[in-house]
Amino acid sequence: MAKLFTSIKKYIDKPIKKNRNGKQYHIFLLIIIISLVLIGIHFILSVTPVMAQMRFSNEYMFVIRHFLYVSIGICLFFITGFVIDYKNYQKWSTYIYILAIFLLVLVAFLGQSRKGAARWINLGFITFQPSEFAKIALAIVMSDFLARKQRLINLWENNIKAIVYLAAFVVLIIMQKDFGTSFLLASVWLAMVFIAGVEQKRFWITLGCMFCVFSAFILMQQYRIKRFLDYINSFFDISLAQYNIKHALIAFGSGGCFGKGPGQSEMKLLHLPEMHTDFIFAIIGEEYGFIGATFIIFLFVCLLSLGIFISRNCENDFGKYLSFSITLIFSIQALINMATTTGVFPAKGMPLPFISYGGTSMLVSMLMAGILFNIARNGTK
Repeated sequence: MAKLFTSIKKYIDKPIKKNRNGKQYHIFLLIIIISLVLIGIHFILSVTPVMAQMRFSNEYMFVIRHFLYVSIGICLFFITGFVIDYKNYQKWSTYIYILAIFLLVLVAFLGQSRKGAARWINLGFITFQPSEFAKIALAIVMSDFLARKQRLINLWENNIKAIVYLAAFVVLIIMQKDFGTSFLLASVWLAMVFIAGVEQKRFWITLGCMFCVFSAFILMQQYRIKRFLDYINSFFDISLAQYNIKHALIAFGSGGCFGKGPGQSEMKLLHLPEMHTDFIFAIIGEEYGFIGATFIIFLFVCLLSLGIFISRNCENDFGKYLSFSITLIFSIQALINMATTTGVFPAKGMPLPFISYGGTSMLVSMLMAGILFNIARNGTK
């Protein structure tokens, strides 16, 4: 037991010593993560009592569950941030990738269906969504691959291997009718191979092929076609926008510059679907107005800037790619959520990192944040 506490003290002392030497960006990263998590707790407490009364006897059931997810997430952050050195993930990359593929295949047989899509595995105390784990799995396996093959990235053999890593995830996730996560993974993958130095001609060919593939996926499903057409038509007539987008825009408009005040949202009275997950940004805009929404954007811009800074200053290639990919996952996911909520992008469910309600999303976000923190602490110059 004494050795355990000594080991923990060593990991806690390490960032403090670095702080005294002037390396403070990992501390700034920690402040941003804590701020986003606390903001999430505040808004879950604001929006979920009405929903909980409809589904549970305890009006704070969603809040209790969110606290549980955050608590487990903090444990994961501590483990990945202080205990496990990020370099170990390079050794385990193949196993992590295989595990992610296995979970995505497993959900096809044991998946719990919600709103016509089977994306969750019921573990009793939590419903686990394998596509969330696929995000960090792809980041790790591609970071390992590019760190080893960066100088040979333009060989056709390596191009095909890199595409296969992505394609396996995209196909399995599309089968779960999760277009948004597939798009997110493809975007992160493209950015990674671009910074790895792939020839521009091959990059644009790959981008064009991906555009054709995703367009085909849209055309294969009638509801996706309708969603896209509603999105286009909404630019000419807002009344043609989807129900949740219209009410999200009403929320933003009624919030004005400074908002209606904490807990004063009217859209949370069951007017806005998925207000605690995909559309929580609209509630932020309603209660705290333009100022509150801008502050959330500011935090994610700071997270993006800090993540890129960590990546550029990392001492090894694996850490550079891994920190870059994790930063992109957070940033692109936040961008899709905010753009969807404001009607800039077509309607697509995507949680806001660290803020939206959701067990798997919170746990994976905290796990990735811990890895990014570990890179900032141990891998930067």
